[in-house]
Amino acid sequence: MVYSDASTRQGLIQSCEDTTGLGAAGISGVAAKLQSFTRWINERYLEITGFIISCDGRWQWDDSNHAKSPVATTALVSGQRDYTVLAATPSSGQDWLEVEKVEIKDSNGDLYYLTPIDEKLTNQSLEETYETSGSPVFYDFIGASIKLYPATDYSLAAGLKVHFKRAPLLFTTSDTTKIPGFASIFHKYLSLGASFDYCISNDMVRANNLKVLMAEIKADIKKFYSKRSKFEKPILSINYQSYK
Repeated sequence: MVYSDASTRQGLIQSCEDTTGLGAAGISGVAAKLQSFTRWINERYLEITGFIISCDGRWQWDDSNHAKSPVATTALVSGQRDYTVLAATPSSGQDWLEVEKVEIKDSNGDLYYLTPIDEKLTNQSLEETYETSGSPVFYDFIGASIKLYPATDYSLAAGLKVHFKRAPLLFTTSDTTKIPGFASIFHKYLSLGASFDYCISNDMVRANNLKVLMAEIKADIKKFYSKRSKFEKPILSINYQSYK
């Protein structure tokens, strides 16, 4: 479903107009209301993104509106431990919510995975333990900063690669043909959610009905995204029990 289509009334905004009873152009034709509903739709977009990420199994979901893949790279500098790889602004397409994995190139340019570590869960200083530069084994994220243990003893262009899950590209009031970046059968959740946010201050009876519909769609979203590993064959294993 596109964001807004006043001519055929097939957009999210037009769905909100019908659901709330505001009628044709009751939102799209009123600047202040359009701004409010855009905000509510975006808030619901962020909410459902986090929900999808929490239940998408082994198939990584990503907003299809992003032009670039959810991977960030940076150059390795010999002796440098701390790197800022991910920008924190949605406009850059790098507003990350969860790190998937971290890869690094060795001095020969071959990639391998690093193991996550949290200094808070250790009884020692990681910087002292891995004081001597070499080939990194662990990484630790602090905010948007990633630390390598140990730091590399070599420099290499695009040597550090971070795979991540990120926030969606949000709507603006001027959007028309842009569509939400998740399965189209669930787009109506955004218009229902925005309509609910409006109705809780204006029409509680209608709000209660919308809440029920939203819960039903959310349950369907969970069922859909938790079963998307369709290319992976299920593996049965035998649980051995010893009677010795």
